[in-house]
Amino acid sequence: MNKEGLNMRDTVANYERSQNGRGNQRRNNMSTRNFYYAKGASIFQAIFGLIFTGFSFIFLNSHGAFALIFTAAGLFFVISGIRKSIDSSPQISISSSGIKLKNTNWIPWNNIVEVDFYTRRNKKTRTHYMQIYTNSDNHKINISELDTSIPELKKTIHLLRRK
Repeated sequence: MNKEGLNMRDTVANYERSQNGRGNQRRNNMSTRNFYYAKGASIFQAIFGLIFTGFSFIFLNSHGAFALIFTAAGLFFVISGIRKSIDSSPQISISSSGIKLKNTNWIPWNNIVEVDFYTRRNKKTRTHYMQIYTNSDNHKINISELDTSIPELKKTIHLLRRK
């Protein structure tokens, strides 16, 4: 029992009810939390790329090669942002049976040794990662661009791993 008088099962059920309507889906009648690319950040990236590309076209006549490099970088941001904004597949799925990253099979909880979170800081940016250590392999995913935070992922893993 926790301090509100609810046992862990009630807490998980309340947590699941609070997450309905947020784009979460159920899988095989089992509780699953899905995490997607954050649409706002992806759209911002595409708009930033368009502005970057626009400025490079302005300088194209006077700074040829330099402007072409900036045009290529701007187009990369545009394409990357559009791809992420239309990608509707979950990047991370967490359920009572394990964790699935976008390009991997389900990793069952009994194969997971540890799930670790860390932040790499640059001069101006922070990049958040989730590292999954298994019996045979390690998996790392950048969670900075997802619609979640480290505390939310920790809470989800804590609740669903104990089911």
